[in-house]
Amino acid sequence: MIKIIDHVTLTIGDLERSRKFYTEILGEPTSSDDEHSCFKLDNGLFCIALPPKQGYTNDRFDENRIGLDHLAFGVENITSLKELERKIRKLNVMTSGIEVVYGNKHKLTFRDPDNIQVEFFLR
Repeated sequence: MIKIIDHVTLTIGDLERSRKFYTEILGEPTSSDDEHSCFKLDNGLFCIALPPKQGYTNDRFDENRIGLDHLAFGVENITSLKELERKIRKLNVMTSGIEVVYGNKHKLTFRDPDNIQVEFFLR
């Protein structure tokens, strides 16, 4: 029976730019080479990678295409969520801040360097 997602890999346009961005938020990658970087989470890996073939020039993510809509990381508590908000703001990344959604769930939403919507979610 399937229990967890082992890893998620996002295709990105510029490895160094995205590696720097996610390292600022998630810490140092646990593995990295010229084509990818992976970051260890409690129950799996989050990876970023260059396209397996030649990418499209100036390509940007669009959640209206078939595929990924957004990526949400779970966080332990409100203190962690507030710390992540400080990190995001320090990077000068646009965010509306911590929001309460669905009655009592807290989230912090922003876009990564490839315009992929990322959330930190506290249930």
